[in-house]
Amino acid sequence: MVEGESIVEFGFVCPKTQKVFFHGQWSVEESLYVVDHGVERRLGGRIGVSCPICGGLHRYTPQEVLCPLGDYPQQQEARDAEAR
Repeated sequence: MVEGESIVEFGFVCPKTQKVFFHGQWSVEESLYVVDHGVERRLGGRIGVSCPICGGLHRYTPQEVLCPLGDYPQQQEARDAEAR
């Protein structure tokens, strides 16, 4: 694996069009870290990805990234559109 290359395809929502897209070439823009709120722990940081829909570079928190195994609205639509 080449440094900086990701191997997992995540889902993202384009902030300009609100359409879901899946991409495997994303990068960690800021170091990822654990935010500990006592009972609750979350992952902090930023993930950057080039949007194939609008062509822009978008940055997301880990909570905004969609798991490829999840069941999200528009997920099947996005996969069907990519297959065409």
